[in-house]
Amino acid sequence: MTRQNLIGFGVIVVIIAVAAGVVMSSNSKTTVASDTVSVETQAETGVVAEVTEAATEEVSAAVTASAAVDYSDAEAVKAHVMKVRTLGNPDAKVKLEEFASLTCSHCANFHTQTFGEVKSEMIDKGEVFFTFTDFPLNAPALEASIVARCLPEDRYFKFISFLFENQSDWAFNGDFSKSLRQNAKLVGASDEMLDACLTDDIRAALLTRMQEAGQKHGISSTPSFVFNDGAEKLSGSQPYPIFKAMAEKLTSDGESQ
Repeated sequence: MTRQNLIGFGVIVVIIAVAAGVVMSSNSKTTVASDTVSVETQAETGVVAEVTEAATEEVSAAVTASAAVDYSDAEAVKAHVMKVRTLGNPDAKVKLEEFASLTCSHCANFHTQTFGEVKSEMIDKGEVFFTFTDFPLNAPALEASIVARCLPEDRYFKFISFLFENQSDWAFNGDFSKSLRQNAKLVGASDEMLDACLTDDIRAALLTRMQEAGQKHGISSTPSFVFNDGAEKLSGSQPYPIFKAMAEKLTSDGESQ
């Protein structure tokens, strides 16, 4: 059973302490698909992620020296965690920003069923510049967002794909912190690294950015997709043809101007 559990930014401390959500006012410019997605609640039971060799093949490479971050420098760590995560050609005519919560089952559905095609057919071909923006709606999602961002950048997208693919193993049990640490260590993280990232300051900064993005684009559910800084918007786990049609429309509109 699901529910939309969104609360104001005035209780950030509560969000950090317990599982909660954040509510934003809705003022989107154009809604192409109005599939409003409810936020997932934590299940009462669950198990710590049992990670198999096959499941972690894509995320098991060692951390590269070139991607090293000075985790003893608090400001450097914060800058690294808060850096915008993108894929593709920055000069593409179509800019696509996804707002997602790592514990949202609809977000997981999009990433396991649709994102691969969006990436191979649109992002990798230079037609779309993609930005992934965390919109954590409960405590496990917030912690998962920070853990993923704590890793070197070259591991980020593979790790969030892993989290979406294995969401049922880590997101809905009372020991999600242990599961996240176990999984992060498989790609080279250490407790010292994770402790440097999982600070109240970084939690608050990520939540502040979420609130600002929600207010700017009228984000009230996940996943939500904003094209060209608000020219168009989609809500819900839409199929690939919807994204393709939107990109073609925006490209055509740009060429006609």
